[in-house]
Amino acid sequence: MATRAGSWGPANANLTATEIRALAIDPTTPLTVYAGTHTNGVFKSTDGGASWNPANAGLGSLVVNALAVDPVTPTTLYAGTDGGLYTSVDAASSWTGPVSFGVFALAVDPATPGTLYFGTYGAGVFRSTNYGMSGSQLIDGLASHVVLALAVNPASPNTPYAGTIGGGVSALYECGDGTQQPGEECDDGNVTSNDGCSATCTLEPCRRSPTPLCRVALQAQMQLSENKPGKERLKLRWKKVSGSTTTAAFGDPVTGATRVTLCLYDASATLVQAYEVDRAGQQCAGKPCWATKGTAAYGYKDKLAAADGVTKIGYKAGASGKGKADAAGANDATKGQTALPTGVVAALTGNTRPTVQLSTSDGLCIEAMMTEVTKDEGGVYKARKK
Repeated sequence: MATRAGSWGPANANLTATEIRALAIDPTTPLTVYAGTHTNGVFKSTDGGASWNPANAGLGSLVVNALAVDPVTPTTLYAGTDGGLYTSVDAASSWTGPVSFGVFALAVDPATPGTLYFGTYGAGVFRSTNYGMSGSQLIDGLASHVVLALAVNPASPNTPYAGTIGGGVSALYECGDGTQQPGEECDDGNVTSNDGCSATCTLEPCRRSPTPLCRVALQAQMQLSENKPGKERLKLRWKKVSGSTTTAAFGDPVTGATRVTLCLYDASATLVQAYEVDRAGQQCAGKPCWATKGTAAYGYKDKLAAADGVTKIGYKAGASGKGKADAAGANDATKGQTALPTGVVAALTGNTRPTVQLSTSDGLCIEAMMTEVTKDEGGVYKARKK
């Protein structure tokens, strides 16, 4: 395969004795080139390097380690200097700053005007969304805080890469972009909590609305009492579960890692309260939290009510109409037990058809929509399905 020979020629003009630390080119005017120097700030050429002129108003003679041109608005430039980040909005005629300190790397988001990342020597990476006027630090998970190189993936602008000293290359995985990345338990495309995936992309015990395709309990009860502060109570029960159920469908909370959640929804199918019990294989007051009950049942017991105030969970498998489950929770402020959430009764007041679900991390889901409210006053809410 033939290759094209070439040689380098000077484009220095009056910069021949100057140490050049950074270069940047205006993408819309290729003959416009910017040079960052070691001791003399920024120089600008409008004739492809045939001549250079200082472009340092507001910048001075700082050491310029990095230069970047905004690809959407090329009259906007950024200079990373030993004194911080400087910004020019008039093609280097003037500069404002500094922001942060000791900037050694720059990368502009190609899809979002005004957004850039700048790397520092010891403080990690900062992101600015207002053309460099201010920046927010991004260091969570960054292996090294000495950042000398940055690049933004043009196909995924929310994923910048940082080259560091002692930590190799790190990528920023943005929660809320709809793509689950390493370090994220989920990513549903938003940063809203209480919809199954939290604002920090961790799994939540309950979805924003009831999980579809649950097994339906033909009979159920729910009782919540908050009329005695510090002595709040919760009782839930599902009976005559449609379709056959098995212990395998529930999972294995005794020796495995099964997590159980209880989810209460109001009549508009909006999540009111979530309770999570993630105690598989653990000890509760010196005894196993979970135990098998016969050949087709599991039981959970924690008299300390440490997991969202839940003290008891029962599950029994069986043929269609025979399966059942129950749960209970309590606070006892005199013993320092206050994990059971409060304010739930007030949130349910006036609701005639709330829904309650029990689900496990292994895929079992049992639900019931109440058909009758038997009490809704004085800090007590009781409903049932029969």
